[in-house]
Amino acid sequence: MAGKLPASGAVSISDLNTNVGNSATATTSFNDNLVRCFTGGRSGAVSLGNARGKAVTFTGTIAQSGVGSSVSLSAFSLTDGTYFTADQFLSGQPLYVTALIDQSVWATVNNPANWTFTMGTTATKTNGGTGGGKNWYMYTTYTGGTDTLKASGGYSGGSTSFPNGRCNITYLSLVGF
Repeated sequence: MAGKLPASGAVSISDLNTNVGNSATATTSFNDNLVRCFTGGRSGAVSLGNARGKAVTFTGTIAQSGVGSSVSLSAFSLTDGTYFTADQFLSGQPLYVTALIDQSVWATVNNPANWTFTMGTTATKTNGGTGGGKNWYMYTTYTGGTDTLKASGGYSGGSTSFPNGRCNITYLSLVGF
């Protein structure tokens, strides 16, 4: 699941479906968001050939902060071809992101909180609750002209011997969770 389609050769609807974890025979039309996200044909005619070498979902360690009580991820481009291309974004469409608060660094008794993710608009998660490894699921809407994602946040608990932590971006998708 996830990753880029081959850069050459034939591309079929079943290739798009299986790339995102659907059954190869799932019913999908050329007007579905999945097809339009892959091909960059957000309006008008769609060519499956335009999906070559593209992806709509990435999983794994995409970006990782340093370790500290207040950390941030440097802004990174979403449309330079490493992840997506500019034609895959359409103003008003969502980008889905998962950030993992690294429990191996922040102890399970701590409360990492106040994370802010920015891409065109800002989504903020505050007061994460007790416990270490947190997954912050969020989406931000692409508003045009901004093709980078950045994140920042930190530990917001009381006195502790484990005030440091790390944030990892572990999921990016144009088509949802």
